[in-house]
Amino acid sequence: MAKIPHWKERLECVREMLNLGVPMDVTKMDLTAHQPPSKLRIEHEVGAVETILFDLDPGGTGFILSLSLTVLRGPFAIEAFTLALPWHQRPIIWLADPAETGEPDSPYRFPGTACLAFPREEVINHYADARRDLRAGKRIEGTLLGYGFDDIPECFVHGSETVGKLGIVDQFGEQHSAEVNFWIDRSAKLHPKARKTVPRRSLFDRRNRDAKPRKPDAPASD
Repeated sequence: MAKIPHWKERLECVREMLNLGVPMDVTKMDLTAHQPPSKLRIEHEVGAVETILFDLDPGGTGFILSLSLTVLRGPFAIEAFTLALPWHQRPIIWLADPAETGEPDSPYRFPGTACLAFPREEVINHYADARRDLRAGKRIEGTLLGYGFDDIPECFVHGSETVGKLGIVDQFGEQHSAEVNFWIDRSAKLHPKARKTVPRRSLFDRRNRDAKPRKPDAPASD
């Protein structure tokens, strides 16, 4: 049996070194050829109300990601979501499922005085459950909501954009990632008390509304 090249045992390390421009015998083409077929397709909407980060009152940053996740190969379950941004040092906190506190009819709420809330059925945070099997072909659409204690740096002005890295960790600890383009909303500092209502529905919702009805998926087993 042929011996496995040592670099294949440290793929993430090799990938980071290539991204930093460290000279190596391994190329990005080698990494691509080694990658197994993807288990998950990640899509996101870009725009002023679809995928944004914004100032929280009295401090910190809120995150709203309009996502579409399609399971390409099973078995698959979501263990956790992760998000990395250039300036964030402390971990992102994903909003807790209201159903976990015995209030399944309550909305997801951001902390702070703005009272920004989203109906539970429009949010996908609660899909982070390693016991919840998602069959191949299953599509999940909605908003992923979270916040962090680090403020948006002042160099990022209202209406500008930045790129983050979204990670979805499956039940085997494997991370599936995609770059996410965020629109930056600084209206909380420009116009205090301006952000009080839920943004309009994402483009995913509008696309589904205009699509022809289809047979609903069988209920997922929790």
